[in-house]
Amino acid sequence: MNEMVFETIEGYRIIGVSIEPTATLVEQVFGAQKVFAKDAFNGVFIRRTRLNKITFLPHDVIKRIRPVTIFDTEYDPPLGIGK
Repeated sequence: MNEMVFETIEGYRIIGVSIEPTATLVEQVFGAQKVFAKDAFNGVFIRRTRLNKITFLPHDVIKRIRPVTIFDTEYDPPLGIGK
C-alpha cells in the first residue's frame, strides 16, 4: 500500500492510504449503527498516515489522485493544517 495525495475540488490535499471499510470503521466515521451494503459508499476511506485519522471522501469531491513525494504537504483548513 503506497501513500497517495488526494486532491479535492476545494483545493485540499489529503495524504494517506485507501482502505476497505469495516463495520466499526463505518460507525466511527458516520457515528451511527446502520447497516450499509458493501457498495453503498460512493467514495474512498482514507487512513491519514501522518495524522493517524480516518477520512471519507466522496468520489465527486476528488479531483486527482497521485503518488506522494517528499515535497508534498497536507492542506486541510478545517483541521487547521496548512496556511
